Amino acid sequence: TQGLSYDFLDITGSASLDGTVALFWENGFIASNGNTFDLVRAGGGFSGTFDTVIDPAGVTDSSLSAIITGPPDIFQYVTGVVSPNIVQWNVNGSGCWELGANWLGGVAPTSTDYVIIDQDDDQIVVSIDSPVTVLGMQSQNSISVNSGGSLALNDDFLFTGNNLVLDGAATSLTMNGIATVAGQMDWNSGVIDGTGSIDIYRVGVLNINAGAGNLDNDIFVNGEQASTWSGGASGGVGTITVNGVLNLNGSFITDTPLTNNIGGSISKGGPGVITFLGTTVNNGQWQVRSGTVDLQASASHAGTFDIAAGATLALANASTHILGGGLWGSGTLDTSAAASVSATGVIEPGGPGAIGVLNVSGDLDIPTALIRIEIAAGGGAPTPGVDYDQLAISGQADLQG
Repeated sequence: TQGLSYDFLDITGSASLDGTVALFWENGFIASNGNTFDLVRAGGGFSGTFDTVIDPAGVTDSSLSAIITGPPDIFQYVTGVVSPNIVQWNVNGSGCWELGANWLGGVAPTSTDYVIIDQDDDQIVVSIDSPVTVLGMQSQNSISVNSGGSLALNDDFLFTGNNLVLDGAATSLTMNGIATVAGQMDWNSGVIDGTGSIDIYRVGVLNINAGAGNLDNDIFVNGEQASTWSGGASGGVGTITVNGVLNLNGSFITDTPLTNNIGGSISKGGPGVITFLGTTVNNGQWQVRSGTVDLQASASHAGTFDIAAGATLALANASTHILGGGLWGSGTLDTSAAASVSATGVIEPGGPGAIGVLNVSGDLDIPTALIRIEIAAGGGAPTPGVDYDQLAISGQADLQG
């Protein structure tokens, strides 16, 4: 029954659908094959549709979601094949994964099982202290993979708890499906591997800390709250793609490729030098607020670099860079070790609405760029960076824009 046995959203007017619907089994209930659930109703009808529907754990094949036109319009979900091997956490408290008494049925999950952890107390933590492999999982509670522990999933993983933590020697997370993280994930140590990917969802946060080891999965930072990268995550064949917000802190060197997509935001704060040895592409907004960001691989950047006073963006190691977006700020662009750096977008010393001096240490080609200079005062002996913008290039400049 709607509103009693499952959640139901009833809209008297019209509704525009987008985003993701995530479905969970609750209170020990697991549906059968072919069960129908009317999840959303709109008296004024729907426009659009949901991008993604995440099945409950254990729905293995052929689930169906569709809009039944009315009026009213109804968004309907029909279960496909539901696995008989679904194991549920059975205590309203924290505990060890490996202890059978903590699970419904008295036996801890095995590699042929799907797992559900959905206790009401959001302070519950399930601890993993030895190697664990399951098919897939949904968890609304925290999970901590500790020293000597590992978690391997061969199907999808939906995490909406407070914290998913990798912390301790020889820890690992192996994802061979898609992990959707809508809580906080703290990668303090150990490795992330497998053939799948990790999606830090809109309300999710990823914190990568100095002890993080090799990355073999692809990670997508889609969170609207800021994720942080403070070190580690070097080695492996994985990549990090930013569609949301990522803050860079401290000093570290990584060879993990990094892409900042349109709409993505990266910000470097604090002292220190962060060096990217792998391919790094900025198609969004990248702020260097303090310290130095050193991009060593050749790339074309269609986004904006905003370099604050006292900060440095270095394009180095005989690399070739094309700055096709914006180059702003009052800091320093260091091109002294680069083979070639061309600016083809908008160069704006000081940044929009601000007066400043943008320093270039080395050469800069400006074949088609627009240089925007703001003049706020004149007469007498006006001062660059105070009364008007200035682009100060220590080396050779090829001016054609």
